Amino acid sequence: MGELPMITDEVVHNVRDQAVVRASLDGALEDLLRAAVEVGPEPYEVSCARIDAAFDRRMVPHQQLGWATDAAAMLKRTLKQGLRQYRSKNEGSKTQGS
Repeated sequence: MGELPMITDEVVHNVRDQAVVRASLDGALEDLLRAAVEVGPEPYEVSCARIDAAFDRRMVPHQQLGWATDAAAMLKRTLKQGLRQYRSKNEGSKTQGS
């Protein structure tokens, strides 16, 4: 078997950095989700603008992490699509109920 790498201050520092990045990404994704589910009596475009603003604000620090930005962008698209489907479904049931 090969030698195990030594755990140095640099490795510990990198682990801390990773934890900070993960916590920040978690917060960014929470903000995206929150922006999508705070559905009020507003047009779809307004909700999308709120989602876009949350994405832009929270993902700026992570631009160098392509995988994280790509995953968050996919979540953003999925949230918007779900919001559109939810709204059209509710509009359809309101029309049928009238």
